[in-house]
Amino acid sequence: MIAYEEYTINYRSGQRFRLKPLFDWHLMNAHCDTKALKKYLENADKSTYFIGGGDLIDCIVATDPRYRKSTDGTRGDSIIDEQVDELCDTLAPYQARIIGLGEGNHEDVIIKKCGTNPTERVCQALGVKYLGYSWIIVLRFQDNGARTRTLTIRGHHGWGGGSRTQGADLTKYSKDVAYWDADLFLYGHVHRKQA
Repeated sequence: MIAYEEYTINYRSGQRFRLKPLFDWHLMNAHCDTKALKKYLENADKSTYFIGGGDLIDCIVATDPRYRKSTDGTRGDSIIDEQVDELCDTLAPYQARIIGLGEGNHEDVIIKKCGTNPTERVCQALGVKYLGYSWIIVLRFQDNGARTRTLTIRGHHGWGGGSRTQGADLTKYSKDVAYWDADLFLYGHVHRKQA
């Protein structure tokens, strides 16, 4: 099921905005570059908005065959609770400018096997929209009621295994682009920054 949400931003004529996608951080994994992550967030002014596309926390628990203690950056036994708290703390300074947060395949495993939705918990704690795995967001830029401009964003966490070439990833997602009427498309999952 695809989520559909609208988000209004009030602006003055000539004002510029930036959108920073948040995908595949795997926060609390020992290999997550938290310094780069915090720098990415801090390099944002009041006209910068954020949208999350899943796997922001690692969500791999001890019963998962992918689990390795050497990559587990949590300190206690409550792996998911710790990761949810860490993500809330990391995003709290920006919560007023978070358009919404989606989930990824790592969070999806927790939903299926543990009966809790970590992304939804973070959204509730921060008061932001929960987008699910696949979504359409219509940003409405409102100029004091005089003029409205819109930007439609199609977002999806992503799918499939890793590929050997950059072109294969882009081709996979370009097929999805053909089915949607949107201005901007955001996909994750492949752990590469590509445009």
